[in-house]
Amino acid sequence: MNKIKSFYTKHILVTKEDFEGRGWIYQSLGWGLSMYILMNIFIAWMTDDISLKRLVWGIPIYLIGGLLYGLTMKTMYRHMD
Repeated sequence: MNKIKSFYTKHILVTKEDFEGRGWIYQSLGWGLSMYILMNIFIAWMTDDISLKRLVWGIPIYLIGGLLYGLTMKTMYRHMD
């Protein structure tokens, strides 16, 4: 278990302070927003089918997904101590 924690802190630069308080919320929303942007660029490049409906529905879906990802990471990091 100690090797996993060491790997995360050295290579991915995750610190305990990143997930304390409300820091995890900001990181989660940033993750969800960046995934939203990247996936919409990828979809537009692959299919040339971008609609307003897809763009509008994608925002809450990716932000909720980002929050779930952040909550999962916070829970996993808490159990690593």
